[in-house]
Amino acid sequence: ELVQSSLKPVVEDRLEDATTGQKEDALLDISVCDPASGSGAFLIAANNFLAQRLARIRSDSDYPPEEQIRKASRDVLQHCIYAVDLNPMAVELAKVSLWINSAVEDKPLNFLDHHIKCGNSLIGTNSDLLEGEFPADAYETSGGRDWHVGNDIRKRVRNENKERSKGSSESSLQQWGAGKEEYVDLAERLEAIGEENTSDIKKKRRLYDELQQSEAFQQEKLAFDVWTAAFYWPMDGSAGEYPTPSTIEKIRRNPNPENEALQELIDRSTELAERQRFFHWELEFPSVYSNGGFDCILGNPPWDKVEMREKEFFATLDARISSAETAAKRESLIKKLETENPELYKRYQKALKTVERKSKFLKESGRFPLTSYGVLNIYAPFVGFALDNIKDKGRVGMIVPSTLATGSNTQKFFREIIEGENLVSLYDFENRNGIFPDIHKSYKFCLLTLSGAKDPVDEFKLS
Repeated sequence: ELVQSSLKPVVEDRLEDATTGQKEDALLDISVCDPASGSGAFLIAANNFLAQRLARIRSDSDYPPEEQIRKASRDVLQHCIYAVDLNPMAVELAKVSLWINSAVEDKPLNFLDHHIKCGNSLIGTNSDLLEGEFPADAYETSGGRDWHVGNDIRKRVRNENKERSKGSSESSLQQWGAGKEEYVDLAERLEAIGEENTSDIKKKRRLYDELQQSEAFQQEKLAFDVWTAAFYWPMDGSAGEYPTPSTIEKIRRNPNPENEALQELIDRSTELAERQRFFHWELEFPSVYSNGGFDCILGNPPWDKVEMREKEFFATLDARISSAETAAKRESLIKKLETENPELYKRYQKALKTVERKSKFLKESGRFPLTSYGVLNIYAPFVGFALDNIKDKGRVGMIVPSTLATGSNTQKFFREIIEGENLVSLYDFENRNGIFPDIHKSYKFCLLTLSGAKDPVDEFKLS
C-alpha cells in the first residue's frame, strides 16, 4: 500500500515528463531509500515495483516476460535502491535478500556497498548545521548549583559563536568547495560504471575505496564527527580540548595538527563516531544530495522510546533486577550494585549515559526541530528526517504509531504538515482483534504518506 501511495506517484510524475526515448533513463534516475531498513522488505517491494515498470517500458508490453523483469530488477537495484540500518547484520541480510531477488544468470551480483550502509540514521550532522551556530546545549552543566566544566565550555562556545558571526573572512566550510566538487565528481563516476562483468565490480570497489579515502571526504567527515561528538563528550574534566567552533575550524584547516590536545580531540571523536555509528547523509550519498535528495523514502522505522530499559539491559546480566516486581525494587537493587558488583554498575551507568546523550542530540542538535519534544519516541524524528530529505516533488511512505497525529509531543509537526499541505493520506489501524500478532492489541498505528514542499496536496485521505 505504501509503495502505491508514495512511490507510484513519483514514478508516474517522472515518466509523464519524459519522452518515449527518455523513459528508461528517467525511471533509473529515481532514488528510493529506507533509513531503517532491517533485512530489506520495503526495499524488495520497491525494487519489484520499479522493475515491473521498467520491463514494461523496455518490452512495450503490459505483460513483459519473466526474464526481462529479472534483468530490470537487477538494473533497478544498481541505480535506484538505497538503505541504512544501525545493525551490521541487518545490512548484510538486506544485501543478500536484494541479491537473491535480483540475480541474473551470467551476471555478477550488484555492487551495493555505496548504496546499502551501516550507521545511525538519526545521529550525525550536515553542512547547514556546521555553518550555523554551534549548539552550546550539547554540553551538560551543573544546573547553576556548583561549578562544572560544562558551564565554562558553554560560555566559550557562545563567545566563539558571536565572534564567528561577526567575522568577515570565509570559514573553512565555505572554502572546501573545490574539494567537495572533486569528491562529488568521484561519486558520480562511481554511479556511471556499468556492472556487466566482475571487472566492472572490481573497478567500482576500487573507486569507492578511493572515494572513502579521498582527502576531501576524510577532512569533512572528521569535522562532521567532531561536531556530533560534542553531544557524547565526557564531562569529567579528563579532556584537554573540546569540540567548539574554533577547534573544528582548526581541524578543518589542518586535520593533522602537531598540537597534542587537538590530536587527542581528533582521536576521541573518531572513536566515538565508530562506537556510536555516526552517519552523515550528505557525505555518504553525495550524488543523491547534490541532486536535491531522495525521490522517495519508505519504511517502518523503530517505535522505541529513548529511555533506559532496565529490564532488557539486565535480562542476561542479573535476573534478580530484570524480574523485580516493581520499579522501586529494581532501583534499589541497581543501587546495591555499586558495592556488590561495581563492574556491572559501571557498565549500567555507561549505558544510561549513552541514552541520555542520544536524547540530548535529538533535542538540541537542531536536526529535528518539530519532532523532538517531551518523552521521545524515535519514530517521530525518522518522519521529520524523511520529510527534510526528499526532493521538492518527492514522497514519504511510513508505518508509524497514530500518536503522530494525536499526541501532544508531535502536535507542532502534525500542524506543520497539514498547513504545509504535505499530508497525502493517513490510514489508521487498531489491533483490538490481534490481526497483527507482533503489535499489542491496544496499540494504534497508521500508514502515513507525505508529499514534498513543491507538491502540495489540497485534500488528504483519512480512514
